[in-house]
Amino acid sequence: MTAIVGILNKRGIAIAADSVATITNCKGRKVLNSETKIFRLSKKYPISVMIYGSANFMSTPWDLIVKLYCSKRGNKSRNSVKEYVDDFIDFLGDEDYFCNKEIQEYTYRHQLIDFYLSVRDSAKSKFEKEENEKEEEEEINTYETFFMDELTEVEKFCKGMEEKCPELSDYSFKSFISDAKEHIDYIIEEGFKDEGFNLTLRELFEHAAYEWFKSTVFVGRSSGLVFCGYGENDIFPCIYPIEVAGAFNNRLRYFVNERRIYQVSHEDSAAICPYAQADVMQTFMDGISPDFREKIENANKTVIDQVYSDIYKKLADAGVNEEVLKLVEEVNTDEMKDKFENELSAYIQDEKDEGLLSAVDGFNMQELASMAESLVSITNLQRHFTSSEESVGGPVDVAVITRHEGFIWVKRKMWFDSQLNRHVISEE
Repeated sequence: MTAIVGILNKRGIAIAADSVATITNCKGRKVLNSETKIFRLSKKYPISVMIYGSANFMSTPWDLIVKLYCSKRGNKSRNSVKEYVDDFIDFLGDEDYFCNKEIQEYTYRHQLIDFYLSVRDSAKSKFEKEENEKEEEEEINTYETFFMDELTEVEKFCKGMEEKCPELSDYSFKSFISDAKEHIDYIIEEGFKDEGFNLTLRELFEHAAYEWFKSTVFVGRSSGLVFCGYGENDIFPCIYPIEVAGAFNNRLRYFVNERRIYQVSHEDSAAICPYAQADVMQTFMDGISPDFREKIENANKTVIDQVYSDIYKKLADAGVNEEVLKLVEEVNTDEMKDKFENELSAYIQDEKDEGLLSAVDGFNMQELASMAESLVSITNLQRHFTSSEESVGGPVDVAVITRHEGFIWVKRKMWFDSQLNRHVISEE
């Protein structure tokens, strides 16, 4: 797991990342505190990338891929950070995604397996919850019903999403069935033991998996790449994140995280952009933890529904005429809930803009770097005292990027003695 952050103002961008990497294999999980997650994309131009999630792409380490890109394409400038991102994606395709057909098929199968397991676990959780909550004499839906309902919900949700993986937007259902048949046969043979397999269930699974596969909902091992810096035409810095979940049939399964792109401008002059395990940093920024905010919003919805129900019941018990009850039924409680959430969001944003972001706007590069390091460090501290597994930790790497000075390391761990290997430092 990972905690990374980019802090931007008009002067430049400071980036920081922890060093924890979690390795999972058949024998369990192992946590290492030596992973590097910040890399330069060019030795000549002010552009870099931070990586979170899976440290590998199609079984090849991301650090190797980024260094190859730097050596092969890093000497050419691009007009914007977006153009660097597009060129990096193009580079992955030109290099055959650093794998062969067998690895692509292996990845394809395991993504479909991850999808099946995700649906199965969700369905079982809902089934067990209903089983525990209902009285003995009450009729309980079967697990098979929950599984089929879950597939239907996933298909509907993914189909309704506006965003699709760019290289899968024209991927037809017919092509999917052809590509996935062998893998779905395998899933049915090895799984579907509790679901009661039949042809209807298979068709439902195929349609849900197809819509999910094209969507930007990634299940299982995926990687986040956060591109930071300047293009040739950029006066102010930009941060541009994408999510990548492998390749199959020479199509890259990725999407641009549009909501997390940030370009400094005269109107928006500062930003704090946390990624991966961002809950602690988000709490610092918003003044309220994401979990606590969700609890408050859910409690407000419950109270509004309960008050509405009690008022309606008391009026009905009192013998109020049907016209009045009809007017009560027309009361839109959803508007009340939305108003509460909107006012809470507006208050949090105003406090952030007037306080925290106003301060960040005036920071120099040293202060930006110090803040970036501190945000990753407090995440590490919180995990150390509260989590059973310290999923954020180790040395914090810190760098700054400016328009004219370029990429500068502020803090950087080394796996070798820098005094004995100055030639390596000078090459970077």
